[in-house]
Amino acid sequence: MAEPHSTTDFAALLPSAFVRRMRALLGPEAEEFFRALHRQPARGIRFNTLKVPLEEVEHRARRLPFDLTPVPWCPEGFVVPPGVRPGLHPYHALGVYYIQDPSAMFPVVLLEPRPGERVLDLAAAPGGKATHIAARLNRQGLLVANDAKRERAHVLVQNLTLFGVPNALVTVEQPRRLARRWPERFDAVLVDAPCSGEGLFRREPDARAYWSEGRILREQKLQLELLDAAARLVRPGGRIVYSTCTFAPEEDEEVVARFLEAHPEFAVVPLSFAERERLGLRGSEAFPPLSSEDAVRLWPHRVEGDGHFVARLAKLEKSDFAEEDAEADTAPPPRKFAATKEEYRARRKAAELFSNFLAEVGADAWEALRFVPSDRIYLRDEEVFLLPDLWGDAESFLRDVAGMRVLLPGLFLGRVRGDRFLPEHALAAALPQDLLGRVRGIRIDEKALIRYLRGEELAFPGETDGHALLVYDDFPAGWVRLRAGTGKNLYPKSLRRDLSAAYDGDP
Repeated sequence: MAEPHSTTDFAALLPSAFVRRMRALLGPEAEEFFRALHRQPARGIRFNTLKVPLEEVEHRARRLPFDLTPVPWCPEGFVVPPGVRPGLHPYHALGVYYIQDPSAMFPVVLLEPRPGERVLDLAAAPGGKATHIAARLNRQGLLVANDAKRERAHVLVQNLTLFGVPNALVTVEQPRRLARRWPERFDAVLVDAPCSGEGLFRREPDARAYWSEGRILREQKLQLELLDAAARLVRPGGRIVYSTCTFAPEEDEEVVARFLEAHPEFAVVPLSFAERERLGLRGSEAFPPLSSEDAVRLWPHRVEGDGHFVARLAKLEKSDFAEEDAEADTAPPPRKFAATKEEYRARRKAAELFSNFLAEVGADAWEALRFVPSDRIYLRDEEVFLLPDLWGDAESFLRDVAGMRVLLPGLFLGRVRGDRFLPEHALAAALPQDLLGRVRGIRIDEKALIRYLRGEELAFPGETDGHALLVYDDFPAGWVRLRAGTGKNLYPKSLRRDLSAAYDGDP
């Protein structure tokens, strides 16, 4: 797209109230900002460090058929050149990287999830930041990814599955209800809040039509409610990161200031000059009532990305309301959570069938990951899950989530059909590179992978009957069930895609 003849030409395409507000905020710099909104949006990819260790990311990046520029604040993130379609590369289908706006990578960097922690993403769909948190947790600890809308939460489950995340719980709950059920349970909470979406103006032009100053105030109310729930969910000594993709101070600095006024047990954790330098950030301006060190604004005319606002908050002491809220929503459930004899037999059968499957394909790999039958096996109808190790057994889990809407209760291992165990894709995707050699695997080339991802059967003459894992370029692609040299395709229909366009001249 060509540059406009003047900034005023492009400003005329934006809501006039928005133009007026941005000129008041940025002064002469607003003209450069308007030009940036006219340019093609920056695109980024973030490598999945559950599949590619951080020390190998640069090597993998060099092997891609397009040039990449590092994202300064995210060592596993890169900016993709204009015109490139990274969604057509096999690495995207295999969960090796996630396509994400570079500025949207910053909130999780500032949150700093650490292996072993309990982390909550309060408004997680479609999963860009949740997958980032999961990668930083490195299979240790717990990620609870919540979204209040079920249809969005299904997309979240798909992305966590592709990423190979074994320790996630996906809930479909109102944040306030989570806060009543799990007061002060989490080490860190991300509030990537719904907003007026000013950062989407160049990526999604329709966003301009939905923008209004009235919407800013409506979103502010929701943002404060989300932060209030987060305050109740995070433990003393824990932290919250609040972020938006809008530039409106009412949704950014003012929300943080009003939250701090209502919650004196919290304080902003400023970013020092040295920290800003380390993260590759340019100087920041102050928008009252916060100082220039209290928050980060990533502007699209200063960095590669659509723009973000991010603030980090520390919980200094216990909240007074935690015990009151806990009593309000955690009355003893109506049933006891000891398994009935029938439930126990069904769970034991599922564990036995899963053990037989592991013996068939190579149990050593999953034993190394502790994906072995144990008290953490959970059966939901015919679906078999491995619960995150936060819960020692299924009864503890059921007691903790009684009455809650849990879409994904852990790693989806497979299904029990009669006396057969049918493996799920999540089990394959969760296997890291260094354990692939312990599994019965069949290596395939790019053409075979494209056929597999379309759902086609593949021929493997000479291979014995049974299950096998297809492997492409040292990454698990998915399962086949072999019979008489033909591999029945077990790749989920919901994930199937056609990458053949990548071979018609499109990078």
